[in-house]
Amino acid sequence: MSEWVTNQKISTFLRAMSMENSLLQSYRALFMAIEGALIASAITLIKLFEGSGIVLVGLAGLVIGIMWIIVCDAKGKDVDRWRDLLLKVAKKARMYRYFSYMESGFSLAGGRIARYWFNWIMPILIMVFFVWLMVHTYL
Repeated sequence: MSEWVTNQKISTFLRAMSMENSLLQSYRALFMAIEGALIASAITLIKLFEGSGIVLVGLAGLVIGIMWIIVCDAKGKDVDRWRDLLLKVAKKARMYRYFSYMESGFSLAGGRIARYWFNWIMPILIMVFFVWLMVHTYL
């Protein structure tokens, strides 16, 4: 493989990975904003209307939480696919040392812990909060 072709592949894979990662961050921000609005709505319903309608808001929060996990996990896998292609080409071109920080695995490096937090833990905690809110309102 010529050096020019290799550089073009690396450049393409980096751009594609960046685009997918940007979409992942946008989806996370969107889901957080929606869940925040639903939490604010639930608190308003509790304070002003003694919890009337809280079940609908709570169920919406649960559905959005499930969607959050599914969408962000899938988009994270897209980012990983481009990263793996990039690392494969970089290894062949003996440029791996420039990209070795992107290696996957559970570590604090490369944002892996953030992926677990924002794709799984945070939405699950929000869903638990909505369940608690619905149960607590009607007990």
